Amino acid sequence: MLSAAVGAVILGLAGSFGSDALAFGAYYLLGLVVVEAVVFDVPDVSGGGWSALAAAAGLLVGAYANRLFHSQSGKRDLVAGVAATLAALTAGVGIEEITGTRLSGG
Repeated sequence: MLSAAVGAVILGLAGSFGSDALAFGAYYLLGLVVVEAVVFDVPDVSGGGWSALAAAAGLLVGAYANRLFHSQSGKRDLVAGVAATLAALTAGVGIEEITGTRLSGG
């Protein structure tokens, strides 16, 4: 969860500074966080859906902050849209894991 929050802050700072390189690095970091949450935490850890939700929230908040602070670039619309779609898919995986675990337990 901490790495998702750090990635979101870095992505917001990239938008406020207008730095494409910093935004690329932050998206890369958040991508690693999402992959780690979905591939390792969800199947292996009890309650791993929460880490997928935290990763999705970090990606969505970071993409929104980047787009909000650097609104002059139209190319960022596409990047923010792809990030929002990936965040929605990741959140869906997390929600399914959380509700599936709870319902199967009783």
